[in-house]
Amino acid sequence: MPWHMGKSDECPSDKPFAVIKDADGKVVGCHASEADAKKHMAALYVNVPDAANRHSEPMEIYREPLENRRAVVSDVDFRERIIEVIAVPYDQDAVINEPSGKLIESIAPGAFDGIEARKDYVTVNRDHDYGRSIGKITEYNTKDPRGLIARMLISNTPLGDESLRLAADGVLKASVSMRFRPRDVVHTRSNSTDFGGLSMRIRRIHRAFLDHIALVPNPAYQGAEILAVRQESPSVEPPEVGPTPVLDAVLEMFPNWPKLT
Repeated sequence: MPWHMGKSDECPSDKPFAVIKDADGKVVGCHASEADAKKHMAALYVNVPDAANRHSEPMEIYREPLENRRAVVSDVDFRERIIEVIAVPYDQDAVINEPSGKLIESIAPGAFDGIEARKDYVTVNRDHDYGRSIGKITEYNTKDPRGLIARMLISNTPLGDESLRLAADGVLKASVSMRFRPRDVVHTRSNSTDFGGLSMRIRRIHRAFLDHIALVPNPAYQGAEILAVRQESPSVEPPEVGPTPVLDAVLEMFPNWPKLT
């Protein structure tokens, strides 16, 4: 009995986030925030034994802490309001600071296989703030050797317009927020000859769940950059104005009126 998050006319305006049963479209709950709706879904999935095998249906994964990582913005399309990102790079070592110390982390190819089947949309937020959503992910590519590719549709709002421009200018960068379960991670240690002679803990993530993507000034991984701006919105030329004999005659009758420029 899978569920998904969406919009419904049955929910009041102060609780717009609906949890909907896939089988019959019945609304089983309305919530004021996306986070509350996801918590409701997580509670429902606890009693679904086979849901753990399907990435498209979240369950106990929501009990795991969110991990924020840098994502590379590869393209910005102003006309279509699309930002394309390498949301999660594969096979790239990154140094992660944890309370227990530093470790080297990498994401295995295939960690997000099946994400394209998710029924609930993944939001794009400013500064990892659910209350400042600016769009949603419309397309995934899990087969690109560089990593998980995501295309983000940015909403036509003042904050969305600002975010498009700042992303293109390199002021905002992409940061992915994900969860993973301990059973989906392999821990090892490096050889003493690696990493300047230091023995480091190594974490390899084989399965992860994408929560959202944020546009932020300083991502958790440093070095995100805009690689290309594919298409600027075309400039709008002012329309040509034809002859205005009536207006010209009026202006001659009242020479002290201010001229329009």
